[in-house]
Amino acid sequence: MKVIFVSRLMSGFAASVRAAQWAPTGAPAIHRMMSGLVAHGAETRFVFLVRESGFDFVAPWSPPHDVDVTMAGVPAPVRVLAGAAAIPRLFGRLRGHLAELRQLFVLLAEIRRVKPDAIYFERGGAAIAGVVARLYPRRVVLRILGILPWMWDLDQPQGLYHRVLRWAYRAPFGAVICSEDGSGGTTWMARHLRSDTPRTTLINGVDTRPAPRAGADRTTILLLGRLEKLRRCADFVDAILALPAEIRARTRALVVGDGPLRAELEAKIARSGAAETFEFTGALPPEGVGAALARAHIYVMLNDMCCLTNTTLEALRAGLCPVILDPPAPIVGDPATARLLPPGVAVRIERGPQAGVVAALAAALARLAGDPDEIQRRGAGAAEIARRELDSWDARIAREIAIVDAVAAGREPPGTAHG
Repeated sequence: MKVIFVSRLMSGFAASVRAAQWAPTGAPAIHRMMSGLVAHGAETRFVFLVRESGFDFVAPWSPPHDVDVTMAGVPAPVRVLAGAAAIPRLFGRLRGHLAELRQLFVLLAEIRRVKPDAIYFERGGAAIAGVVARLYPRRVVLRILGILPWMWDLDQPQGLYHRVLRWAYRAPFGAVICSEDGSGGTTWMARHLRSDTPRTTLINGVDTRPAPRAGADRTTILLLGRLEKLRRCADFVDAILALPAEIRARTRALVVGDGPLRAELEAKIARSGAAETFEFTGALPPEGVGAALARAHIYVMLNDMCCLTNTTLEALRAGLCPVILDPPAPIVGDPATARLLPPGVAVRIERGPQAGVVAALAAALARLAGDPDEIQRRGAGAAEIARRELDSWDARIAREIAIVDAVAAGREPPGTAHG
């Protein structure tokens, strides 16, 4: 089986590419799928698309030309397709769209040369995937890493690019796979994909983590993930700062991850004179994340997109007490969230105005910090749910590879549905 695997060059991958040494952080569903395909024996070529954000085109990669990379730890060809840096500045805001168009033409040439049996796209290349799927019907697998809030508005597009994306998602894909992360993937796909497109939602896998927390002199509260607005990291910091002094003296806030808000959060903490309460580790490889989970007692997730992120699943497996912001509309009734985060296990924070969320989170953390038995009881319940409901990463990736195998062979993908 020949596969071309296309993904955004995520921030957690860019450092590995620059160093030519594969040690990714974040996005485990993607980097484990990459490893899984190679281990499966697929003849795979990996293509990373540089994507910029903002008016100044911020990106984790700046070379203005495409780069072929040989990386230790990835026994397969890797190519990085340049983004807006490849387009002259005189084109202004059009540079991003022109860069994406250039990437499409480069990728089409690659497909004609390699003649793959299947082409796998991560959602960051959705517009390109829509074109490719129309040129190569039923040969493209589209992988959606959850439904971002703006994606619900594609049926009422705000501009030309939204219209392009709406058109792209209605292409004749061989299969569409969405993370069952509590972001409403099943409902979204029914609304935005062709009715005859095979689709499925898959809960991500987890690694087994030790949990040696006995004897800790402080209650450790963990925030784990990219430090960005979507995850409401500032609300977490404000809630910790709002704890009564005697409670804060017995707690530690462990912040694992990196991102655009880190400097701002650290500056706020320094101004508050509470630096001794917080520990920032930056982004960590999987073994470092495991060590952080082993230190923590309480896990906080304040995500405006969903509840069942990779980090939440890891926290459940590690037996942490979960404190979760209620899901946003229109996915309040998501069945996966209700099943994996029931009221007897998760402490739920009602969604509402920012000040109310901060106050409710501070009150919940203060109560838990004073009741280690409740922390232990909820953590034990979380570990039991993870044992019963969650697969290992190896088993989880095997299901996704089986779908790619079927698309490559022209068969109906296993475990998928239509409509």
